[in-house]
Amino acid sequence: MKIHLTLDKSPTHVNFTTEQWASHDAFFREKLKEVREQENDNIDAIVKRAGVMVCRMAALFTTLRKYDEYLLLPERICEDRDFNNAMSIMTALLEHSLLLSSSFPDASRKKAKPLTPFNKISNIMKIVPATFSHKDFIVAGASLGIHRSTCKRLIKKAINLEYVEKQEVWYIKIEKGGKKRNAKRE
Repeated sequence: MKIHLTLDKSPTHVNFTTEQWASHDAFFREKLKEVREQENDNIDAIVKRAGVMVCRMAALFTTLRKYDEYLLLPERICEDRDFNNAMSIMTALLEHSLLLSSSFPDASRKKAKPLTPFNKISNIMKIVPATFSHKDFIVAGASLGIHRSTCKRLIKKAINLEYVEKQEVWYIKIEKGGKKRNAKRE
C-alpha cells in the first residue's frame, strides 16, 4: 500500500530507447507476419495486444524500480533489464495464447478443438532438410499431427510465401533475404 500511495503522488512518464523500440517493432512485426500466414484471420489482435502489454509491463517494472531507488523523478528511461524481462514474459505468454487460439471453437461448433501447433508451416520447415520431397513434407506434418490434406495446402502456401522453391520433384528451403540453402539431395 505504501508503494501505491508514494507512486500515486509521483506520476512517472517512462520513455523507451531507440534500440528498445527497434527490438520491440522487429519482434512484433515478425510475429504479425507469422500469424497472417496462418489460416485464421482473427488472431492479429493477440499479437497487437501483446505488443502493448510489453510496454505496460516494462513501464511498470521501471516505475517500481523508481520507488526502490528513492528517485521520485517524473520521467525515467526504461532500463534494458526491465524491457528484456517484459519481452521474455510476453514471448512466453504470446506463444501460449497462440497455441490456445488453435483450440477456440468456431461458429459451427460449441466445443473447443484439441490443441494443435500454431505455426504449422514453420514447425514443418524445422523438421524437413534443406532439400526435401513432397512426401518428406507430408511425413513431417504427420509427425506433428497435421492431416495430409492440410499439408498439401501448406506446401503450396510455403511456395507462395517464398519459404521454399520447387525444382522438378524437389523443394528447396529459401533463407530470409531470398537465398537458397546450399544443400544437395542425393
